[in-house]
Amino acid sequence: MIKTHFPSHVVMGKSMNMTCDYDPEGERVYQVKWYKDDNEFYTYIPGSSAKTYDTTGMNIDNIDRGPNITGLFLDSMDEGDRIWVNCTSYRSRPAAQLTWYINGARSDNASLRWYPEQVDPSGLRNVTLGLDFRLRGSHFGSTGLVMLKCTAEIETVFYQSANVRIVSRTMAMRSPFGKGSALALRGSSASLLLLLLLLGLRCLSGG
Repeated sequence: MIKTHFPSHVVMGKSMNMTCDYDPEGERVYQVKWYKDDNEFYTYIPGSSAKTYDTTGMNIDNIDRGPNITGLFLDSMDEGDRIWVNCTSYRSRPAAQLTWYINGARSDNASLRWYPEQVDPSGLRNVTLGLDFRLRGSHFGSTGLVMLKCTAEIETVFYQSANVRIVSRTMAMRSPFGKGSALALRGSSASLLLLLLLLGLRCLSGG
């Protein structure tokens, strides 16, 4: 055998391709077998139909919801005001990668606050990333709005985001709703059943 190729993560219900590259070195190949954790689950014999076998050990982790943004501040703010919010992604394995965006631009590291990863008794990970900065006039631009977004990603199989909007106090004063009030932010959430193939796979060829 020279090399095997297979994805490390696959969404539940989707198909996947696995490739086993081998060099018979001029010898006849009688069979090719795939194993996971020493359990055979696929056999190919040239000239015969392929045989498949049931195998266990596929790990299904349910991501309860998408990222959640929390923090206490006014729904209308001005230049110089401080924003301090946290984004949390719950119960996944591996842990989700969190990213903050301000008006569509990725936040610089100086504004980020990292917290220790939390592991629950079942081995699932909860991760939190904070965002702490002071508003500048340029944040509001011509629209008078500041858009915050947090994304949670796991490889190429899971992506969810949460968004909040902050209006400039000047714009809020001009609106029929009057002054801004204290607001506890609630992030959007979503659920996705994620199939994590923790593939301890190997391929053997018989010659």
